[in-house]
Amino acid sequence: MRFTILLLILFVFSQARTEPLDPSTVITVIESIRDSKHRLDHGVPLTWKPDDLKRFPNTIYIDSTDQNQEIMGFGGAFTEAAAYNFAKMDTRLQEEILNAYYGPQGHGYTIGRVHINSCDFSLSSYNYDNVSGDYALRHFDMSHDRRQILPLVHRALQHTARARRHLRIFASPWSPPGWMKTNHQMVHTAKPGLLSDERVHAAWALYFSKFLTAYAREGVRLWGVTVQNEPLSVPCKWEGCYYSGAMERDFVRDHLGPRLRADHPEVQLMIFDHNKDHVYDFAKTVLDDARAAQYVDGVAFHWYSGDGFENLPRTHRLLQRAPSRGHFLLASEACTCHGVQWGNWTRFEAYAHDIIGDLRGHAVGWVDWNLVLDTRGGPNHRGNLCDAPVIVDTERQLVHYQPQYYAMGHFARYVRPGSVRVGSTLLGRDGTAYAELEPEEPAVPRAHSRVNRPPLVPYAGLEHVAFLSPEEDWSAEHPWVTVHVLNRDDVPHTYKLVDAVNRPGHAAYATIDAHAMQTLRYRI
Repeated sequence: MRFTILLLILFVFSQARTEPLDPSTVITVIESIRDSKHRLDHGVPLTWKPDDLKRFPNTIYIDSTDQNQEIMGFGGAFTEAAAYNFAKMDTRLQEEILNAYYGPQGHGYTIGRVHINSCDFSLSSYNYDNVSGDYALRHFDMSHDRRQILPLVHRALQHTARARRHLRIFASPWSPPGWMKTNHQMVHTAKPGLLSDERVHAAWALYFSKFLTAYAREGVRLWGVTVQNEPLSVPCKWEGCYYSGAMERDFVRDHLGPRLRADHPEVQLMIFDHNKDHVYDFAKTVLDDARAAQYVDGVAFHWYSGDGFENLPRTHRLLQRAPSRGHFLLASEACTCHGVQWGNWTRFEAYAHDIIGDLRGHAVGWVDWNLVLDTRGGPNHRGNLCDAPVIVDTERQLVHYQPQYYAMGHFARYVRPGSVRVGSTLLGRDGTAYAELEPEEPAVPRAHSRVNRPPLVPYAGLEHVAFLSPEEDWSAEHPWVTVHVLNRDDVPHTYKLVDAVNRPGHAAYATIDAHAMQTLRYRI
């Protein structure tokens, strides 16, 4: 009798295990965990269940009716250092790197960046017209980029095309030729950076146009430009050119804007391209002048001054009101420096934290710095060694994937261009919204509408952002909701996921490990 009962129990258990889950109830989990080998691995799926536990320690509430910015994508920079390192690897490893970044089984990057003239991550300081007083730029020659930068760009474009995706590439100058500057050299900068000579300003605007034309002739049609990389950087240890907000406003209004509109009207023009602590004030100076604002498509910014997330929604609202041609914010550069730190998980968390904060602040994308560096974090002709998602040992022909690579993958792989950020709010046990990164009204159910708007202070436990996310087979009738959850704490956290619009009366219950990230995906 006991044997019969045991067989019956085993039969029922086996049937329960083999019966497929209803896809409409399943939430896919992709996770990376510091204290395990899990890196962008599939975890145990979650399922929607009746929402019986009303008072739960943490509830992430999704509101897909609260729709915000459309995402352009994610990517990294084709610096000369990256191209030099890439060229030193054998063909098989080059393909591995390209597939890791651009292939359909990799990140699927859709944004890239190149530098106009040299930057610190170049082998030396160079420009394309070093003939003093050549205001017509008759000696302009960008053949330097044909050696290693353009071959890498072409390979990336080929992989992107094979994956049926589009790669937007923008260009940024670190410095004009020395003869255009007040300090008469490319490295360092004085105030102002450019000589106070209208001929120089007109020639520098023409320089942009010639660079865009030259790249187009090489088969690379650039999507955009920024006016100047880190215009407020003084003192500057490498190539630089100082602009105040007023100086950049005047240059855009009187020279660069009209030149690009005449020669390359399709190219997107982004102002600022420096740290978030000054993004609002700088952008306001430019955009308050309607004659300058008409040429502006977006505002680019960096992460090196710390969070500063509160400045992004202010700048977003400023852009919406300005008579500019475009209205987007783009996180255009980030990296961790002081050399390579092997497997440093803090750098994973720094990337993920900043990406979440920037996306919640209306950024349409997030662009990493060097795609590939060597084991020292270079080459860098000014000694500014940094880290990168992919590190190569050119002597031993080895490719290393740093934690930053996996942080980028959580977003780039699952938040495709065309995704739309939707509302997400973290609620405590009593229904109070935690202070977090959300810059607009919290996306809470009507029962919680009395909750005051939270200040822009990140909650130390769970950080999150959510999207309606397309993919190659996406249709408007059945999109994905993608939710990213980051835990930087030393302890695990349990949380409840609620989507009252698409799954009324139901919830999913999850646990996220200490120092971990989860990407949750479900169809609606």
